[in-house]
Amino acid sequence: MSRMRASVEDRIHLTVLAFFALQVGYLLCITVVFALPAFRLAAFIAASAIYHGLFYLGLRRVQREFALEATGSPLRAINFPLVLSFLRLSSVPAAIFLFLSIDRISISLVLAPFLVVVFLTDLLDGLLARILHQQTRIGRIVDAAGDYVLIFTLTVLFALFELIPWWLAALVLFRLVLQSAGIVALYRLRGYSSLKLTFLGKASVFSVFCLYGFELAEYMSLPLIGSPRLISVLELLTAGVIAASLVDKVLFLRREIRAVRGQQS
Repeated sequence: MSRMRASVEDRIHLTVLAFFALQVGYLLCITVVFALPAFRLAAFIAASAIYHGLFYLGLRRVQREFALEATGSPLRAINFPLVLSFLRLSSVPAAIFLFLSIDRISISLVLAPFLVVVFLTDLLDGLLARILHQQTRIGRIVDAAGDYVLIFTLTVLFALFELIPWWLAALVLFRLVLQSAGIVALYRLRGYSSLKLTFLGKASVFSVFCLYGFELAEYMSLPLIGSPRLISVLELLTAGVIAASLVDKVLFLRREIRAVRGQQS
């Protein structure tokens, strides 16, 4: 057992260090190419080190979930779907750095491709895990955590840069805070079995990512897909999906909490 625990801890160490190094190397290149201030990169490295330290502590907290979902067998290696999920969660400091440098970098060559890659990880990690039969317990946790942290960060950034209206940002953030609090509470009460995905939950994440892509197209004044009228319609549609998923999640949390109380009584 101690050998297995040590093996899991080693994988967590190496994974977090690798993604931290990837982020630093990527933004070092961006800093050099676009002649960004060196102090900005230094601040990013410090902030990213703290963020990845918290990332590491979070993985250590749930290290017992580094196991295959179907059999419960411990993982022997970090599979590719997990790499995609880790990449999304690790990318948050880089996203902040790029947005804070939006006036000095190329949006079409740097920021837009970066967000496209990050958004694609959300589509591909679960799909590949199912196709390759590599669904893991930690993958479900990191997938959800990556979605929530990234959407929270992007929502704040898009609102600050006036890419989305504040009413939409408030709706997205309220939904994230409520769901995160409820899921953490259920995980502490019931463990991994409480982590259940719903269609509306995944639909809301997908719709938000898609909307933010169109919002960026509007900021870049792209024809057709950046049309303000189209964006206004998509904002209302996305708000409707989020509102529906919010009601669905409240009912789910209420049902699960009642079940826990029933077991305890």
